[in-house]
Amino acid sequence: MTGPTKQRRNASKNSQDIIQAVPIAGMTCTACEVRVSRAIQRVPGVLAARVSAKAGEALVVCSGPLDMDAVTRVVEKAGYRVAEDNRRWLSRDSKLWRDVALAVACVVLAVLVWRVTGLSAVGDSLSRSALGGNLLFVVLLGVAASVSTCMALVGGIVMGISARFAQTHPEATPAQRLRPQAMFNLGRVVGFALLGALVGALGGAINVNGIALGLLMVVVAVVMGILGVKLTGMSPRLATYSFTLPSSWTSWMYNGTDGSYKDSSAMLMGAASFFLPCGFTQAVQVYALSTGSPLQAGLTMALFAVGTTPGLMGVGALSGIAKGERGARIFRWVGVVVIAFAALNLSNGFALIGPFDGTSATAQAGTRTSNVTDVDGVQVARVEVSASGYSPSQTVVYADEPVKWEIVATGFGCASIINATDLGVSGTVQATSDTTAEFTLAEPGTYTYHCAMGMYQGSFVAIDRVNG
Repeated sequence: MTGPTKQRRNASKNSQDIIQAVPIAGMTCTACEVRVSRAIQRVPGVLAARVSAKAGEALVVCSGPLDMDAVTRVVEKAGYRVAEDNRRWLSRDSKLWRDVALAVACVVLAVLVWRVTGLSAVGDSLSRSALGGNLLFVVLLGVAASVSTCMALVGGIVMGISARFAQTHPEATPAQRLRPQAMFNLGRVVGFALLGALVGALGGAINVNGIALGLLMVVVAVVMGILGVKLTGMSPRLATYSFTLPSSWTSWMYNGTDGSYKDSSAMLMGAASFFLPCGFTQAVQVYALSTGSPLQAGLTMALFAVGTTPGLMGVGALSGIAKGERGARIFRWVGVVVIAFAALNLSNGFALIGPFDGTSATAQAGTRTSNVTDVDGVQVARVEVSASGYSPSQTVVYADEPVKWEIVATGFGCASIINATDLGVSGTVQATSDTTAEFTLAEPGTYTYHCAMGMYQGSFVAIDRVNG
């Protein structure tokens, strides 16, 4: 037996029962609490177990002296340790840092392969399909979320539903045991659609752009970064901070008021997961807000939820293989990927908050860029928009002369929803197909535009016309 324990008589219910506090190391989330609780309750003599990842302990109600050797075995089999959690800021586990280093190397290699081999062109090809690739992008983003931050936040809830249903329906077939997860995800899709439409309607009245959007992206990045660190286990102390719903809510959701499973409860909690601080979800919510369209925002959020469904439906199977050291290694790799996404969001956020990076040599030379021509006294600026950004990213025009901005859609992605309020263009420009916008830049300077999620930026540089 390792680690001290505390015990006392439970005089409030049964004077013969004992409540014993058992320190558990390595827990980071609700899913951990579920695993440890289920493991301890299999020990003979244990009546109940209430587990807290934040406190790093399990309060065990038993009918007599607790068999700590048995508790230690089942907890270690579940992938944790019966020991005081040191809660250091940085882990001293050399195996953990080895896994993190390997994951970082693989992420860097994947990025290099993506850029060098031109695989991004595949994304452009997909983006030209019917309905536009942006909807496909949202679905794929949901898939990515379901195996990272959504897994950390929502996975424990889904596990709880499935576990309770299996306990109360031992005769259920494997297909029948998928019902709770199906109801949860159905409620999630419907709830995301309705709440997304509400967010889109709100966006029609409130235009989030520039510094405000940049600050939102920074918040998203910070949340994702913390979640990524929690998944990797690099910081035992940071792992104690929980972003999940209160355990009493999740308990109500899969127990029901009478202790039985309820479809309606599962669906309601699925819809309520819209408010969980998943970095991916928040990023898509920012996009939905920027559309100003209830229909487009609702469809976007619903498709994102559809993308998360396969991962969340498979969370039971994942939990079956993600046990012990093997499970810890899986989540370390996922955590590194989440941190990479967080770094990208942080960069995007600061790019929106801070000034744009200078002016081109063409602007400094006092000449317009080659993509600008004069047509009937109007400067026509042609800019191509693809799934990978804007080309050219910087256009030089003359100040105090009208500009007709011709946007040529060669692909569809985040870059296709353009916020150009700095140019004097109200609302968002929907570059899902070829479109135009007109404006005049009264004073010399750099005027930026960006996609709804801040992933891509472009600019117009206004210069004085030099006569002669």
